[in-house]
Amino acid sequence: MNSTKGLTPGLSMNEVIDYTTNSGIKQWTTATCKLEDELYNREDNMLHSFLYTVAIRAKVSEWLSICNINGKNLLKEYGTISMDEYQDNVKTCFELDTMGR
Repeated sequence: MNSTKGLTPGLSMNEVIDYTTNSGIKQWTTATCKLEDELYNREDNMLHSFLYTVAIRAKVSEWLSICNINGKNLLKEYGTISMDEYQDNVKTCFELDTMGR
């Protein structure tokens, strides 16, 4: 796969983001820019606000599918997903991306 392209995680057809185009760069930049000026500081009382902000970004960016691991929503069921499940999911996504799927 060309290094200037990558899979779009949330689009159902696994379309490729072409980083050499204005629309590809815009999609990636919009989806990955800083959520808020004040960074999440891992305080328990701010967790729900942080997860809500991430959920909005994922929806707007059409990346909700990457928030699901083994049928569990990372943003709502984060405490029920094991580290092994996280790691297996990352490996699978990486393998699919490097194979161009």
